[in-house]
Amino acid sequence: MPTIDHDLAPDGNVLKHLFPNSTVGSTTILSQTFQTCTFVARVDEIDQPAREILVRLEVLEDQVFRLRTVSDLQRVAALVIPDLVPEVERTGTVCMEDGIEVEFSLTTFIPDSVTLESVWDDLSDDEQSAIMAELVAAMGKLYSLNRDNEQVQLLLKGSKFVLEGGNHSSESTSASASSSLALGSLDIGYANDSADLLRLLVESLNKIHKVPLASIQPSNNGISIISANGFGRLDLLNEELAAISADTVFCHCDLEPRNILVRRSTSPDRDRSYEVAAIIDWEMSGIFPRGYEYAMKDTLLGVSNLSFTWYSLFRQQAVPDMPALTNCARFMHAIDIINNSYQKQLLDVSNVGALIRERWLIREQLERPTGVISGWARKPGLVVPRFTREDNEDLEMEVLRELGRI
Repeated sequence: MPTIDHDLAPDGNVLKHLFPNSTVGSTTILSQTFQTCTFVARVDEIDQPAREILVRLEVLEDQVFRLRTVSDLQRVAALVIPDLVPEVERTGTVCMEDGIEVEFSLTTFIPDSVTLESVWDDLSDDEQSAIMAELVAAMGKLYSLNRDNEQVQLLLKGSKFVLEGGNHSSESTSASASSSLALGSLDIGYANDSADLLRLLVESLNKIHKVPLASIQPSNNGISIISANGFGRLDLLNEELAAISADTVFCHCDLEPRNILVRRSTSPDRDRSYEVAAIIDWEMSGIFPRGYEYAMKDTLLGVSNLSFTWYSLFRQQAVPDMPALTNCARFMHAIDIINNSYQKQLLDVSNVGALIRERWLIREQLERPTGVISGWARKPGLVVPRFTREDNEDLEMEVLRELGRI
């Protein structure tokens, strides 16, 4: 197979294949690497007004059709929030002029929109709260979908979510054993049940480092999640694991301001400047036990999300109050042990991202008095100013200078 030694970009062969009966007036590249390219194509069609289409290209490796799976996941989401999921028009593969085979997807372009990240700090408290309420309502609809839903199973029929030979769950329950779809995602992999998913998470993180960060060990009637660097231990009984596996939901898993498009509000009944136009970037979406997305919000704070106002509003509106002993809370605790063990190891080896996160949490004066159940909160009695994107960039440069990277 030919190798690529430059940023991926559409060539004449690709455009001809994607738009055989149209004229491509222009292309605007939004992002590109050696492996991926996202661009907007302005297409002129016969007897039709010109329109813009979002195109994604990805080098095809080992016949893993990532974009097709992502598109299938978008179609799953569109079952319940069709107005907020850009329509996938077509997926497939094509060979470029240099022989590189790429996968492609064509998606409806959302005009007159910007990312929520670009305007979030300019919104009033009421506007922020209203937008969060819209998104939490959308999440609730997504959570109505699970791996036993026949429409979900039909849309994911040709993907890796279908377990070969059926579900071989180690958890003795008819609810988990009857399902034909795996838990997990493209990013993490696919698991039979909640215990298998926790093992998959630990194994994937342990592969990155020579020293194990956490371990999953069998117990008399279940499993034990054990941190290798001081974040404790949690014992989960088989009955708990079976109940966790039975309560699965469809999650976006990366519902952050950069993945939400908004446009100027045109409704006279709405006393705010923006409204949600679309939710994009479904690469991390998948089927998970309830609580997974809540727990990941804590892990991603200070990493892919640098807005505490966004995080705190999400916590207030999306995460239900729950006793610490509920199955959802116990699963969140397990995820928290694994993720905290990983973050601690990253700090120990002076990982840039982990050091920036640690510095960011200190600057924001955040603490977790009761762990993952209540989440991160401001230390009492402190008034912290709102930090801008420029402040965050300065913090990153400060860490890089201290490490001698610049």
